[in-house]
Amino acid sequence: MKIWGWVLAGAVLLLAACAPEPLMSMNAAEDAVELAVPEVETVVEKAVEEVSPVVLTEENNGETVVVQVGQEIHILLGGNPTTGYMWASKGLDSKMLDLAEEPEYEPASDAIGSGGEFDFFFTAKAPGETVVTLEYERSFEKNVAPIDVFSVTLVIEE
Repeated sequence: MKIWGWVLAGAVLLLAACAPEPLMSMNAAEDAVELAVPEVETVVEKAVEEVSPVVLTEENNGETVVVQVGQEIHILLGGNPTTGYMWASKGLDSKMLDLAEEPEYEPASDAIGSGGEFDFFFTAKAPGETVVTLEYERSFEKNVAPIDVFSVTLVIEE
């Protein structure tokens, strides 16, 4: 029985000595992975660039803008909530667009009563055409026309 152990050990050593060398060393394999990673990052960066957010301002009032499903749309509008006026969404088609709960407001300065900018966040959900209308009004004033209206037509594509 002792001899079989020596025979087995010899066979293992013989097989190990005759085995082909690995196609690449561990360092070469790590280098190959490092070289491949930037290519993946480039593809991801291109995908992000293609669906980067669309930023609209008062200058885009009345325009038609093409966006992609899943794309984020920011509408930036000036205002001053200390006057009681706020921008509000009117008649939003919730099947085509998602609207964040509340727009973010960024004051232009730290001065009390200074104006700033409202930022509405929308996400395109489904292909088609829809109109986004925002009215600058005082919510507590009933039967009074808004003092400003922003409207843009969004064409949403796949």
